[in-house]
Amino acid sequence: MKTILVLIDFSDVTPQLVNQAEAFAKAMNGAVTLMHVVPPWPVAVDFTPAPASLDEFQTRQSQLFAVRDFLAGQGVNVTARQFEGSVMETLLNQIEEIHPDVIIMGSHGHGAFYHLIVGSIAAGILKHAGCPVLLVPGGSATSAEPKMANSRVAALGVSPAPL
Repeated sequence: MKTILVLIDFSDVTPQLVNQAEAFAKAMNGAVTLMHVVPPWPVAVDFTPAPASLDEFQTRQSQLFAVRDFLAGQGVNVTARQFEGSVMETLLNQIEEIHPDVIIMGSHGHGAFYHLIVGSIAAGILKHAGCPVLLVPGGSATSAEPKMANSRVAALGVSPAPL
């Protein structure tokens, strides 16, 4: 069975990721692992990262489980894993542990200046993944299929992560 790792960040691209995960799982007879990383709060006055709030962690976990349950209801073999920590470091460690056959993730299309200053999770994953990576662009859907996926996933109560 093929392993499909889907990196969920609860942005506007999440419904399209769920749609792609379902399609890949059914086409490849694959097992989907949904993964979300809750980043630590920004550096505090003493320059140590503050932990993510328990409410945020639990909210995201509930949303992740709702996506898991939705895919399971569609006949997909699916598990969900959530972590707290540095997003890039945590994802790369988990990718190394899981050894997926393919990774599905979103791309938010920020400009070159943003990537110069902040960096890009997608670029880091592409550089280090060691397996094919499907980047699903963010933004509004233009075809009927992603719109349908948006409405199906929106019914789960999945909302974008705050910036």
